[in-house]
Amino acid sequence: MSEGSRDLITKLLRHNPAERLPLRAVLEHPWVKAHSRRVLPPVFNPAPAN
Repeated sequence: MSEGSRDLITKLLRHNPAERLPLRAVLEHPWVKAHSRRVLPPVFNPAPAN
């Protein structure tokens, strides 16, 4: 297992939910960015969809 994947998994598996990595930080994590094949859409869309 790579160091980057180990870091991400460790941050996701925190027992206390308040200490877990939020979704936005997961998408910005270096391991995710390095292994993503496409540009990910924004997590939150401030404008309502019509």
